[in-house]
Amino acid sequence: MSDLKPVGIPIQLGGEERRFLFTLNAMDELQSKYDMPMEEVINGLLDKKKSITALRDIVMVLINDEVRRKKHDGENTREEFTLEEVGWMIHAENVTEITFAVLAAYGYSLPEPDEFESPNAMTGQ
Repeated sequence: MSDLKPVGIPIQLGGEERRFLFTLNAMDELQSKYDMPMEEVINGLLDKKKSITALRDIVMVLINDEVRRKKHDGENTREEFTLEEVGWMIHAENVTEITFAVLAAYGYSLPEPDEFESPNAMTGQ
């Protein structure tokens, strides 16, 4: 996330362009809901028994986080989405595209290897 204000991964969803961005708020919400680290939450997308529920939960958190960011920035936007509304937006024709967008957004949120330093790099150890 080297941009000063990252914008996320664009995706058409519910007739509008949305931007999937894993902010700290979104990641904290998902980790709290699932009581596991983000990597395990994301791995739920690969589990056939959990993938639909995980995808719907993740997409809801991402688009509601976007709604809250827009409101914070003073934009006039709709209220937050329910799980049911998100479920209606995801269907057989777009489920693969949405899953890839979620994975791309998660990868986008991870720091590049040279963007962080080892704690020992500063001390020379």
